[in-house]
Amino acid sequence: MSSLDVDSLFTNIPLKETIKICSNLLFRDNSIIDGLSKAEFEQLLTIATTESFILFNGCYYKQKDGVAMGSPLGPTLANIFLSYHEQQWLDDCPIAFKPVYYRRYVDDIFVLLPSSDSLNSFKEYLNKQHPNMHFTSEEEDNDELPFLDVYIKRAHGSYFTSVYRKPTFSGVYTHYSSFIPDVYKESLVSTLLHRSHNICTNWEAIHKETTNVRQLMIRNGYPEKLLDKIISSFFNRVCAGKSPKTVETTQPLMLVLPYLGNYTKQLEKKLRKVFHENFPDLQVRFVFRASTRLSNLFRFKDKIPQYLSSGVIYKFTCRGCNSTYIGETIRHAKRRYEEHMGKSALTGRLLANPLQTAISEHRRRCQSTIEENDFEIIGRDSTESKLRIKESLFIRRDKPGLNIQGTSVQLQLFK
Repeated sequence: MSSLDVDSLFTNIPLKETIKICSNLLFRDNSIIDGLSKAEFEQLLTIATTESFILFNGCYYKQKDGVAMGSPLGPTLANIFLSYHEQQWLDDCPIAFKPVYYRRYVDDIFVLLPSSDSLNSFKEYLNKQHPNMHFTSEEEDNDELPFLDVYIKRAHGSYFTSVYRKPTFSGVYTHYSSFIPDVYKESLVSTLLHRSHNICTNWEAIHKETTNVRQLMIRNGYPEKLLDKIISSFFNRVCAGKSPKTVETTQPLMLVLPYLGNYTKQLEKKLRKVFHENFPDLQVRFVFRASTRLSNLFRFKDKIPQYLSSGVIYKFTCRGCNSTYIGETIRHAKRRYEEHMGKSALTGRLLANPLQTAISEHRRRCQSTIEENDFEIIGRDSTESKLRIKESLFIRRDKPGLNIQGTSVQLQLFK
């Protein structure tokens, strides 16, 4: 048994090559997919992956190659790149050290090789296949090998698995005194039990891991009676043949509530009662969000300049006559500001044919100058529909004189 790992996979993915692989596979049977040609698809994917900028110590950096860490496209592109190449690499691999079993999860590979001497040969072979790919390896020790969170042991011609934790594992989980809903704390314990039931080969290993989980959670402040109740309930479902996780056939209605302790519990109870009385067949799931997070108290990253914020409601105040205007934009705020000023967002120069807006028309009539400082952000949201609702609420509240159209959407609540 051996495992291999790709060094810094995401940042070593050759983007141009991977984009070509994606487009060739996608357009091999059709010239148009969802209204896009092959060239248009490649251009969009290039923009999505190469136009990533990093702000650090007040300076902007652009990543030369590879997908950015944390990018939603990262795992997908890495998988496509490796899946495309690895089959050919395995087909061409010399039979002397060719794996008899090969499985990969993102950048971690588990293999069964013909002999203990085969690992170095197979690793050297892989390292020659692509200049961007470099593999490291680990082989079994005393018939045992850790792979991801699975500990694999070979004995009596069979393989046995149990849960593996790295030596650096601290045993720290969400403490029971944390200000989060109790259902999240109980779900954490159930998740750990579910993992042990899925990974462990036999009941002896499951019992050992369950005992371990119980001790870990006690050290994290969980009451012993609560743990015994959760463990008992979990294994009752398992022994009864029920799935530990209920599969819902219909899409439930998701409601997000701010978590305020007992106040939220009371509100949830009342809402469930209302839904049950009026919509008995509707499945409702509540999601709770804490109003204060650690990131609200400490700054972990450089603060993005306000003019680069997107999804904002902004207010303009004329420096000449104090007239005001309230607007919204899903794009970067600076781009919308420059449109009002009749300038290019890229160069800052005046445009020959500027866009006509309520603010630019007022500037002409008032004969005043407009600067970026005349704008301020007064609200935010991630979706355009909610932005328009918020914009309408601000307009109704502040009654800005330059908003000719009144509101973006009709507010039925105030009819």
